[in-house]
Amino acid sequence: MVVKFQRELLRGGKVLVYDKKETIFHELPLTDEVKKLFGGRLKMYRKCSLDSKGKLHIGKEVRANF
Repeated sequence: MVVKFQRELLRGGKVLVYDKKETIFHELPLTDEVKKLFGGRLKMYRKCSLDSKGKLHIGKEVRANF
């Protein structure tokens, strides 16, 4: 599935993570590792998967529009 990652603009310390069907919605802390993935952008789209325990595995970046 393709998941959208967007920096939370109001509080600035979190990243909102969701997919088009809204089956995933999560907040991640804006760590140095996540900042490196963003590279100065406000949003990005990545191919992701969920394992049987519900853990999100982040894959490569793709071009997408929601």
